[in-house]
Amino acid sequence: MSGKRVYISFSPFHSLHIVQPIYNNLVELQYDVYANLEATVDNIDLRQIEAREHFIVILAPEVINTALNPDSRIYREFKTAVESQRNIIALTPKDFEMSATPAPTDPILKAIMTTPRVRVNTGHINQLASHLEANFFQQAPRSMTIPSPTADADEVAKRQKRARTYAREATIRLNTEKRFLGAVSKIRQGHYEEALHDLDMVIAENNKNENAYLQRGRVLRRMGRTTAALRDYEQATNLSPKMVAAHIGRGELLLETERYQQAIAAFEAALEAQEKSAPALAGKALTLFVSGQPDKARELWAKLIHRDANYADAEWTAGVFDWPESLQKQAASLLETMK
Repeated sequence: MSGKRVYISFSPFHSLHIVQPIYNNLVELQYDVYANLEATVDNIDLRQIEAREHFIVILAPEVINTALNPDSRIYREFKTAVESQRNIIALTPKDFEMSATPAPTDPILKAIMTTPRVRVNTGHINQLASHLEANFFQQAPRSMTIPSPTADADEVAKRQKRARTYAREATIRLNTEKRFLGAVSKIRQGHYEEALHDLDMVIAENNKNENAYLQRGRVLRRMGRTTAALRDYEQATNLSPKMVAAHIGRGELLLETERYQQAIAAFEAALEAQEKSAPALAGKALTLFVSGQPDKARELWAKLIHRDANYADAEWTAGVFDWPESLQKQAASLLETMK
């Protein structure tokens, strides 16, 4: 596949969000792409640079700092690309400025710093592969490629298969994350039906996503679907026993539905995970108050007021904790007895 072989050099810790769509799009364009997923590099990787016409390096401030070390992966990969005279293309985040870094004296670092760059606009990243093909991959390397040894073939195939699998999984993860963030935004805007649909999709893609259950519980609660909301809060706490927000959400719903013993247990679980959780303390106090234990309730609420005098205002407290009107009224009744 002459002319369509690419090596991508990147930091797995800082540049995966750029690498993943570029990798997938180049593969769709029938390029033979090699991307090392490890933090280190070995001779098999370096020989793949020599065997490929094009070398893409993804630069970011963290990568430049890493490249200062001649033993680092980025430095060794770039050095091999320079010495084998590959067609080098540097990609940088849109807001990254090389001028902010001191001028290097090392020739390899100088080459890294002075290589012509393509700025990556994440909003149009899916068009980047086609842009590279049309404007950069037409240039041939200044030296012939060196076929990798036959002895490397099995290991190279294994690594490429792992990279393809990882890229597919990363696509799912990124798409799921985008859908989840979109759902959270829709919740803030009050578009509950749309948010619920998105969260259903997120959970269908990953039924171990505790944050999705938490947010879906919040949506269902706002929609008045108490039983379903409780089920989601409980699932969130099953997946993440120390998820304070899920314990609190469950406790508040149990309080609203007058299941006081269970509500206290939920608030205590939240306080066990986060001892100073104000909404958990307030929820427990309200539960004690309405279940006939006003002295204990006042004692707990006094602790809140000691932290912040604003807790003496039921309306302010309800706004901070995003409480429904029923809990605000209970707080007002409790506070009335403390005067």
